[in-house]
Amino acid sequence: MKTNKLFFLFFFILIFSSANVYSISITPAVQEVSYNPGDIGSAKFFIGESSGKINVTAGGSLAVPGSVKVSPALFDLKSGQSQQIIITYQIAEISTPGRHDLSVTAREVPPELTYGQKTGGIRAVVAIGGRIQTFIKYPNKYAEIDFTYDRRVKKGVKIFFGAELKNLGSKTIGSASGEVLLYDLNQQLVKKATLTPISSLGPGETANLVGEMATTDLKVGKYTLQALVDYDGNKLESNKYILLLGEINLDILDIAKKSLPLNQISELGINVKSSWNEKIDYFLDVSLLDQKGQKLTTVKSPAFNINPWQSATPQVYLDTKGLSVGEYDLEVVANYNTKTSQNKFKINLIDALAPLAGKAVQLQPVTTSNKSDFTMWIIIILIVLIVVIIGLLVVVLLMFNKKRELEK
Repeated sequence: MKTNKLFFLFFFILIFSSANVYSISITPAVQEVSYNPGDIGSAKFFIGESSGKINVTAGGSLAVPGSVKVSPALFDLKSGQSQQIIITYQIAEISTPGRHDLSVTAREVPPELTYGQKTGGIRAVVAIGGRIQTFIKYPNKYAEIDFTYDRRVKKGVKIFFGAELKNLGSKTIGSASGEVLLYDLNQQLVKKATLTPISSLGPGETANLVGEMATTDLKVGKYTLQALVDYDGNKLESNKYILLLGEINLDILDIAKKSLPLNQISELGINVKSSWNEKIDYFLDVSLLDQKGQKLTTVKSPAFNINPWQSATPQVYLDTKGLSVGEYDLEVVANYNTKTSQNKFKINLIDALAPLAGKAVQLQPVTTSNKSDFTMWIIIILIVLIVVIIGLLVVVLLMFNKKRELEK
């Protein structure tokens, strides 16, 4: 199995080493400008982290059509260097309030190949975008909110949140107040909290309406939060956002195997679920109890870990050698973070060689390892075939297109 894994790793190293990996960057990503219709504006950007021929284009609702100029629009970029470009434009007369921009796109130009020339690998054309943007104020009173909060909270700790109110209109907002609503996953209102009010918010200004909510009286689980804000009689609602209220707890939900054959080692299929906001490291103690509660056999599992709010089925095995047919209690104890959780399940031990419905039981050899190895080889072969086919198609298309150009 170790040899197969090494081969699998070597195969992917070989594939990626035969492909050219490229990237491209543009800085700064965003530039804000004032809205002054008719003004001639200019902005500098720097293109880097690439090599070869680069083409830069620009356009958008911010500029008068035909006024945008890019210098240089086409250039050769050397590895490890950057190229400054300058965008000049005239700001357009815009009647629609809101955000308007001029998008700047830098795109790699694929190299031209002569007939019969090898590509040297698989290359993807890469592009990156930046923008020049402005904001046109809305007439009268107009505002938007941006809701912030802690998505993962421990039960017993307060939830802190804020609604940032942005005055995007042309008039001052006299006052604003609000509240935050907490819903369960059935969208039933569970709780609400008041946001601190604000007053006198001028055009272009922002203010935070903040609040908090206790969680000691809430059940562990998933909720949704929504902010409602009223400014001078105008109503705003934020989107609904998921809140994960957790505690360090690992629930043992069930076992997949309700019966086990005697004198064999069998996997139990124990299902566990985390209700915590971070990864939990744990191990299991599994005991088979008789009807008096006495432990007949105990197994300690290796260490496992489980991701936040996920379910898992750790591989734990029980040896039933020397036991008798009958019903038993299976006690499962999870150990984690100096805590324990436990659960009990009924389980039957059966005679694996007993006839079923008058027919003899045919025991099949367990070949999990061989099946896994065979599956891995099939996957490797399929990946090789896909890569070879794609490579051949790319070469044939390039040669065909070049031949047509030469014939012209």
